[in-house]
Amino acid sequence: SLLSPSNHGGDELGTYSQNDAVPSSCFSSVILALSVSNRPSAAKLAEDVLERMIAQYNISQSSSFFNVAFSGCIAAHAKNNDAPRAEKILHQMLDIYDDGKLGNDFVPEVRAFGTCIAMWSKFSPANVRSSGDKQNSRLKG
Repeated sequence: SLLSPSNHGGDELGTYSQNDAVPSSCFSSVILALSVSNRPSAAKLAEDVLERMIAQYNISQSSSFFNVAFSGCIAAHAKNNDAPRAEKILHQMLDIYDDGKLGNDFVPEVRAFGTCIAMWSKFSPANVRSSGDKQNSRLKG
């Protein structure tokens, strides 16, 4: 599976070979599940799954699943009140769109922009819920 408990009691992503064909819908489903999870590490895990999805699909497979994945990852960071990380994901989405890496069918959804705008309107570094990521700890201090 993509998610498995680590030997140290934390969360980590399972390993797979680049030859293993994982449908893009599986990646986006895992990201959506993480976006509604209450686990503190959910946003970081969603970002890790997104990175794997991007690495596996360098051509347009199904742009709708990529939009779901990006929006889900942004939503996971929204749940942690982490506007800077959500905006980072939004910029990553825009870079991929500008590069044409996912083909002409991939167009960023309005939902991703709206979530980031809403997050920044309420953002306070003191309210960022840590996901174990170093950037979050720098924002708090």
